[in-house]
Amino acid sequence: MLEAYLPASALLGLVDRFALEESPHRPNIILLVVDDAGWPFGPNVDVAPLPVVAVDLLQLNDERSRAGAELLGRR
Repeated sequence: MLEAYLPASALLGLVDRFALEESPHRPNIILLVVDDAGWPFGPNVDVAPLPVVAVDLLQLNDERSRAGAELLGRR
């Protein structure tokens, strides 16, 4: 499963381009939409900086959280 953040202004284009459909039962993509005013990255940034990814991974109590902790420990 893919989980990704994107600015609100990009949502409709992405939905149209890939013919995405809402399916709450077994999603294979989760899009976390951030208001454009709160989007922290510039227009040419495709990948979040490592510390941002690590902190995001810490939110869940699973393997991803441990991966986030490991990423922070590498710095």
